[in-house]
Amino acid sequence: MIKRLSQRYSFSAVALLLLATLLALYWPVMRADFAWDELLDSLTSISAHGPDPWRTLLIGQTNGFATYFRPLVMALFSLELHVFAYQPGPMHAVSLAIHALNVVLVGLLALRLSEVSSGNRSSSAALLSMLIYAVHPLLIEPVSWIGCQYDLAMTTFTLLALLANVMLQKPWLRVGAVSACFFLAACCKESAVSFTLILLAMDWLLFPGARREGALACLRDLIRTKAPLYGGMLLAGASYLALRHHYLGHLVQATEGSTLGALGRVQEVSYLLVHYLRMLLWPMTGLNPIHPVDVDQFRILSMASMATDIAAAGLVGAALVLSVRRKALGILLLVVVFSLLPVLHIVPVKFDASLYHERYAMTALALACGLLPLLIAQSARLLQGLVLIRIAAFGTIALWLFASLANVRATVPLWSSDVMRWQWAYLDYPDSTQAQESLLAAYIDHQDHGAARSMVDNMLMHESPCLICVVHAAGEALATNQSALADLLLDRLDSSGLPRNREVAESYLALRKRIATDQGDSLALRVSFEVPMQAYAPKTAQDMSAKIPAIRISADALQAFARAQHLDSGSTANPLFAAPSLQTANAGFIAL
Repeated sequence: MIKRLSQRYSFSAVALLLLATLLALYWPVMRADFAWDELLDSLTSISAHGPDPWRTLLIGQTNGFATYFRPLVMALFSLELHVFAYQPGPMHAVSLAIHALNVVLVGLLALRLSEVSSGNRSSSAALLSMLIYAVHPLLIEPVSWIGCQYDLAMTTFTLLALLANVMLQKPWLRVGAVSACFFLAACCKESAVSFTLILLAMDWLLFPGARREGALACLRDLIRTKAPLYGGMLLAGASYLALRHHYLGHLVQATEGSTLGALGRVQEVSYLLVHYLRMLLWPMTGLNPIHPVDVDQFRILSMASMATDIAAAGLVGAALVLSVRRKALGILLLVVVFSLLPVLHIVPVKFDASLYHERYAMTALALACGLLPLLIAQSARLLQGLVLIRIAAFGTIALWLFASLANVRATVPLWSSDVMRWQWAYLDYPDSTQAQESLLAAYIDHQDHGAARSMVDNMLMHESPCLICVVHAAGEALATNQSALADLLLDRLDSSGLPRNREVAESYLALRKRIATDQGDSLALRVSFEVPMQAYAPKTAQDMSAKIPAIRISADALQAFARAQHLDSGSTANPLFAAPSLQTANAGFIAL
């Protein structure tokens, strides 16, 4: 008894020291700004407008995603903005506090799993789990970006549910607690859907009957024994789905996804699985706010992609085989795969410009760290007497921890402002349109006009595909009373021809209208209003492949032609440029 109390005091003391180190490591984030303002703008709009702000809040249509239903964290965001008066520092403190709580929960889960599995409380292994989770560079993004409180809170309730499952002795209390935590996790983020599989894998590992019976018989006994718990989970999931359907009007809304075909889909899923596992093991490279990947590469079967496919299939196969044998490594791999299922693009739904993000692997990392003591215990029995291998393992862990600490310390400041964050993204992905546009917008927002103009000149010189960046630069020039510069930038855009992109075309024409209005050019203003948007942005692939040939022309050429016709006819009502004539000429293109 005295020894156990001593172990608890020692564990608590070291855990507090670890949390203090965590706070010191992430303290620079307290001075950071908001990362991307869509969340703040959406919540501000919800609170300021709308007849039923609570309904809009529950629906959670932020960042342009109408399929979000995350009422719990949306309510938390609303409370934070109200209490903290739209100041980012205290909201960053909330994120850091949730991360610290998750570190503690990972340690408690690791401690309890080691005790239930082997009967011994492995305090040192649990502290190692806490340390790895606390300083893992994969978590820099969710801790530094306030918008990732969705992921942080979902991970919290997932860990609480697993702790309730292994700590509560009374069956009905356990059923109620686990089901409630699952429901709350789903109300934080939709990816909690994979929790049922995670719970089943963890129960299989700890189920005592699996030691003496066949796999199928043990699975039947497990389901029979845990039937009330799984029934409660089913009821909680159904309640969430009913609430979601009530507020959204649908469960899953079809969105545009890539059409890669069967081979491409398999290769994309394999690529993501292997890449996420690499990030979990070695996250020192590749960190970035964005991760643009050309998905067309998955349409082709190459030697590299074939190796990735084989590696992914081998990992899943090994996880299943080892899990049936109740090996800790197999269960750990299986739990990680289950946690990643919602973000592996198995269902072809495009929900982000980047193919993957660090924050998507947060829950997988937390569960892997929670299971780590079991893996260490089984490995230690296999490595008895192999002193050199054990020394090498300790050295590798020490080197990994040192590299992680250095990585977190160097990377956290890069999230402090939009300029630093997008300079980092632009440096790693100079050809990314998202990085170019976001960095230019950051320069404009911070009124760094010299840097913005230099960036635009560089993009024009190298014929960057980011034409929306040129439009943004022209808008900034017009806002600072430099209409000649704005006109010049739009002329440069004309030289490349307007792209078939509705956002670019709409912004371009809006600026042309403003310039024409300022200059009193009524004909140019009229032409800019009468040009049909379908000419620049066909809505469907069928429109783009229409049999009528498309002749791309610049707006300046169109206006010059209009002025020439106007001077020749002496009338402002030239029938060629009347709205009905333009619409009749071609529904999809301007033909001259």
